Amino acid sequence: MVRCDLHRWDGCFLGNGYVSHVSLVLWLFDENLALTHLLIIDKNNLNGTIPKEIAALRSLSELHIYTNQIHGTLPSELGTLTNLTFIDLEVNALQGTLFIPEILKAADTLKYFRASNNNFTGSIPTWIGNLSKLQELWATGNSLTGSIPNEITTLTNLGMFVLSFQISTKLSSDNDRCQLFFIFRLIISVR
Repeated sequence: MVRCDLHRWDGCFLGNGYVSHVSLVLWLFDENLALTHLLIIDKNNLNGTIPKEIAALRSLSELHIYTNQIHGTLPSELGTLTNLTFIDLEVNALQGTLFIPEILKAADTLKYFRASNNNFTGSIPTWIGNLSKLQELWATGNSLTGSIPNEITTLTNLGMFVLSFQISTKLSSDNDRCQLFFIFRLIISVR
């Protein structure tokens, strides 16, 4: 008999087709796994929503659920996970507003946010400038609208910024020299 101390478990790697049903994943959201740091369930063809019980993973720093068939909206409970540094939601069927204040405003540790190829809507809010540690933002392949707020120029760690918009975008700044340097670092994908 193998014993496993779940209080000391660091992460879960169930990628590349090892999980076939969301019900098999729900056991991860047990209070015994509150110290889990990594949850990687990518490329499994999972179909379902992100359960609000994810909030039980209080120490979670990385959430990778890309390339599944996850649908629905992002649960506001993600905002209670204040240790998140990496969120990868790419290639799913998620919808609703991408930049939910309850989720991202609390994530002052967030470095990587990937949400490309879903069905997200809305615009980039001005408070995006508060995510001072953000290094990558991927949101192409959604239905975002509006303009890129000036506050994005305050993200000095941002090295990769990939977006697609349904209408034209613009980036304006009072400091033209800063604007030219920053545009050099931006990658904007236009449909």
